[in-house]
Amino acid sequence: MRERPFIEEKIEEFRDHPDFVAHQVLLDLNEQILARMNELGLRNKDLADLLGVARSYVSRLLDGRPNLTIRSLAAIAIALDVQLTVSLQPRAIRSWGAESPDWLGSFETARQHGDLRTEAESTPAFARAA
Repeated sequence: MRERPFIEEKIEEFRDHPDFVAHQVLLDLNEQILARMNELGLRNKDLADLLGVARSYVSRLLDGRPNLTIRSLAAIAIALDVQLTVSLQPRAIRSWGAESPDWLGSFETARQHGDLRTEAESTPAFARAA
């Protein structure tokens, strides 16, 4: 059996660490902010003007270094004319893989429909041996 690459081991090791999860959220937010700015044809300076902040603040925001508050996220959402929503989503059930049945369904329903997989089939790609 071959060893997993170093990065895959680290992702698995830290995926439940609050700092890792926070960083993932920041990356996702940055992608959404940049996509919306692109749709609106806004530059960093334009967003800074809309927010009433220095351009350096927007640069730090988009560098993924901020510790944003809900209020600052609300201000960004208003400036970009988007709805701010926050949700906590259940993680995929590891033994079912990406095609997991609806969370409201029961384990028995999944078994009856043949949706259960063996451990080898359900191991995420990043956790499999390279």
